[in-house]
Amino acid sequence: MELETESTKVSYTAGIIAVLALWLVPLFFFVFGLNHLIGPDAYYHSQLAMEMKENGLILHDFTYATHSIWVNDWFDKEWLFHVIQVPFLSMGKMLGSQVYIIFLNLLLIAALFTYSRSLKCNIYQSLILIALTPWICWGVFWVRLVTCRPHLISIIILIFSIIAILKRKHILLAVLTIIYALSYTGHWQLLGLVLIADCLFYFFDETGKKRETFYKDFPLTVTCLLAMIIGNCIHPNFPNNIHGLYVQNVEVLFDSWTKSSSGDSRPMELRPINIFRFIPFSIILLIGLGFAIKFKRLKLSRNLYVLIIFTLIYIVLSSLSGRFLEYLTPVSILLAILLAKDLKIDWQEKRTVYSSLALGLAIIAYGAIGYNHYYSKYVDPFTQQKSPPMYLIGKFIQEHADEGELVVCTRWPEMSILWNMAPEQKQLLFLDPMYMKRYSKKHSNFLDQLRRGQLEYPMEIIKTEFGARFLVCHSESKALMGILKNRGINPVFEDGDWFVYIFD
Repeated sequence: MELETESTKVSYTAGIIAVLALWLVPLFFFVFGLNHLIGPDAYYHSQLAMEMKENGLILHDFTYATHSIWVNDWFDKEWLFHVIQVPFLSMGKMLGSQVYIIFLNLLLIAALFTYSRSLKCNIYQSLILIALTPWICWGVFWVRLVTCRPHLISIIILIFSIIAILKRKHILLAVLTIIYALSYTGHWQLLGLVLIADCLFYFFDETGKKRETFYKDFPLTVTCLLAMIIGNCIHPNFPNNIHGLYVQNVEVLFDSWTKSSSGDSRPMELRPINIFRFIPFSIILLIGLGFAIKFKRLKLSRNLYVLIIFTLIYIVLSSLSGRFLEYLTPVSILLAILLAKDLKIDWQEKRTVYSSLALGLAIIAYGAIGYNHYYSKYVDPFTQQKSPPMYLIGKFIQEHADEGELVVCTRWPEMSILWNMAPEQKQLLFLDPMYMKRYSKKHSNFLDQLRRGQLEYPMEIIKTEFGARFLVCHSESKALMGILKNRGINPVFEDGDWFVYIFD
């Protein structure tokens, strides 16, 4: 018996090592293979956390965006995410943010493992499925895993919240909801999931059969709603954060889904995802579910119904906006772990073991193709560059601009990078063009027309309307650069596709 226990420990250790190897080794290559961060928003979060490190964890105003709703209603929509990031920045903005990514991935693995143990799932099956998590979406999920943005902490909280939902833990859910409200602007989704789960709990018993008597437990929905209100009210930027939640979660998504703005002015993550990148795993999951039900090899349960509905919801949302894929992936894994627990499978059969191994290798091979695609896209182009993007542009501006002077950039995503590289300077806006559109539609139109080269006197607009004399222009704005050249105005500095103009 003692030998068997020792053998079991060895097996567990081997399984955990396999999970960490399949997840963390590619993660390390992706994160530290870069000399920069993935996505412009990551630079904003890094710099804002640095501002908090230097000036205090609660910023009462924000002077670095001159034409954003933050001018009058500053709110840090991911405050707790930045608070946690602050200690890591002792290593520097770049290295600290990279280590923070690794830390959050470790917490994500721990969350998935905790879920499987809380439901008493088979440890071996759970470890296999956790190891497959990053690979099931043809590499798309890898891009989200290596990005230093608050969606990572959102996924972690959501998984622990689902544990609280399935186990009916009111206090745990309340604490998680408050933390969620302080950490991420998209915490609203949790209330919808809890409401759906409550409906299933009130109408079905644990085995999935319709209840004959009324379920008397206090609704989790009420707990979640009250905790969400508390979390938002104790937010350091209350009540501005309420207005921010509406702009970010209603106006931004509505603007994207209705295509109110031109396509190239919207964040890529808001566009519909190519759902076919998720199809292979979905097909395996649904076929397995269908066969299991047909041949009665699956123990039906209320928890199973809850996770099936959650997965279907995120499939629909992902088809509308790619940002929801980061939830679809782990939630579908939670469903797969529960299926593996309740399926009547004889793991002593060699045929079962070999077929499962072949299926797992096929999923990893499929995911590896996508991983290589995105690795080549994000890492390879920058391996020859010794400095982060816009580093030289930022250095030039720091040397020639007055402290606190506004710099107009033709592309709004790169304003976050430019602020990170030249933190003393001000930018028009950060994170989303809707923040500028809601502050001043006139100036939002000016910026769009400036980028497209549709202003007859661009330098006058920059000086009179924006009160700036610095313009950072991307080479895509050929019409604008042509107008400036015809007026005898040439760039004073250039680096790659970026050009700096000074209008004295």
